[in-house]
Amino acid sequence: MEKRFITFIVISFLILVGWQLLLSRFYPEAITTPKDLKTQQTATPNPSASPSTAISTPTPNPTTDPNNPTPPPDAAPVVAAVSPKKITVKTSYWNAVFDNKGAVLTSLNFHHFHKKELKASDHQALELINQTNLTTIGAPFRLEADAANITKILNESFYNIDAENEIELKDGETKELIFTLKDASGITVEKHLKLTGGKWIFDFQIKALNNNQPFPTRLVLGPNFGDQSVKKFDYYSHTPPQILVNQNGKTSFVSGTELEHRGGAPDATKVFNNDIDWVATIDHYFAMAVIPPSKLSVATLQNNFFQDAGSYKHILSLSFPVANDQNYLVFMGPKDRDLLAEISSQTLKNKHDLETMINYGFFAFIVRPTIPVLDLVIKLVHNSTNNYGWAIIAIAFLTNIIFFPLKWKSSIAMEKAKKFQPRQKEIQEKLKTLKPDDPRAIQLQSEMLSIFKESNPFMGCLPVLLSFPILWAMYIYLLMSLDVRQSGFIFWIKDLSIADPTYILPVIMTVASTAATLIMPNPAPMDDPSQKMQKFMFTYIMPVIFLVFFFINAPSGLVLYWMFNSVFGVAVQLIINKLVPKPVTSVAKT
Repeated sequence: MEKRFITFIVISFLILVGWQLLLSRFYPEAITTPKDLKTQQTATPNPSASPSTAISTPTPNPTTDPNNPTPPPDAAPVVAAVSPKKITVKTSYWNAVFDNKGAVLTSLNFHHFHKKELKASDHQALELINQTNLTTIGAPFRLEADAANITKILNESFYNIDAENEIELKDGETKELIFTLKDASGITVEKHLKLTGGKWIFDFQIKALNNNQPFPTRLVLGPNFGDQSVKKFDYYSHTPPQILVNQNGKTSFVSGTELEHRGGAPDATKVFNNDIDWVATIDHYFAMAVIPPSKLSVATLQNNFFQDAGSYKHILSLSFPVANDQNYLVFMGPKDRDLLAEISSQTLKNKHDLETMINYGFFAFIVRPTIPVLDLVIKLVHNSTNNYGWAIIAIAFLTNIIFFPLKWKSSIAMEKAKKFQPRQKEIQEKLKTLKPDDPRAIQLQSEMLSIFKESNPFMGCLPVLLSFPILWAMYIYLLMSLDVRQSGFIFWIKDLSIADPTYILPVIMTVASTAATLIMPNPAPMDDPSQKMQKFMFTYIMPVIFLVFFFINAPSGLVLYWMFNSVFGVAVQLIINKLVPKPVTSVAKT
């Protein structure tokens, strides 16, 4: 999501600093679904695989080894007396469908958040469970055991459930779903889900016994939780599904591409060991997270991958051990900053920080405290205009007002640089003819340092550098905000969270950026051919490069902010150019 934008900022910074250094040296200023899925063998087999294709395991005594329970060969794998049943649970925020075959979640739809209707990226009903892979890979909340045939029983058996086919929970109303499995082999399993209307978090418990002895099981999240209408992923608003593992407060995000290797197949598994606080499977806007009662010793990413049109497609799940009769908290909801902060403080008592599900990037220490301020201003303007586009423009205007004093000082520094250029050039020529230990050279170097301090060559970069954190915070905010998602601006801009399909906005932005660069004051007169070439590159070439590589597919909201930031910047610079006095050029000493 952020790699291209980070590259943009780094390149901008290097160009600005490099330009100033050169000037200071020579001048005074210086998921599609596969048709033929080739599932790779993982440490935990496909529960739907036939016994002939499952990973073989030794067959211990079925009644005396609770750590490796295996039913007798003649045990019935399914309790035929239990009929298939699907239970639909409806709340004011989400609808879910649970299937008693495996006691799993087979459908999940978030339909409202903050009184705003939620839709999929194609503006249809939002489905967050991968429907195609329900039978080939499995569904969320499926179980795994050490033995493949036990896993098959756990996920292909029909659990008994005493509940209505459709349950509607009002806000604050609680309902407990208890799925019970009793297999002829002696395996009994219970899954408890305690759901509350108007809540994004619920309680989950499990109890797994073999002949009344506990045996180890693993809970599985995924595969590829998230908006299932997204078929093509990008760096901005359609990032691919990821696995998240939080260890000792440090959050790791893993996508399928990070499991690939040059010249070889991708990794089928990735194991995280020790001190795991909580785990999640996420996409760009939504998440399913599990917070265990105590730290997990291990969590395993499972990657069912295939090749399509010469590239790998990844279907990610995450498994981790669950203990009997222990209460696990499950979050299923949007990655909204306020919501995650509220759950972290009120429900989790600040023991875990779920807000880290939002990837603030390398500058999180600056961006995270900045975003609440941006959010406050944006929502204030939105409440007045009912339009997030005008709110973004307001932020661009305020940014230029805030940095006006710095731009003023920057322009004064540029004018001082012009004043001292002749003297600095003369000193540089004289230094070429003197030895370093010559007293005259030392005197000239001291004078050069005085000129350098007075003209302050880096003041020209300061406004741009200080505005980067705000630009980065706007970038993260606009990418992650569910309020801005699928909100229009004017005319052809129907969604500020995605790229302008007509490319009109990026082109206008490029013209505005060119104008802003064109009127920027220069630290030296433009009578030097090299200076003219540099000016041409910065004014006309660089905006086009940034357009092609960074902004052509950027969210419209971000392009809108950058465009009006340039427009307001032009206005501010014109005012400064009129007001800043033109200093008299310093005369070289004879």
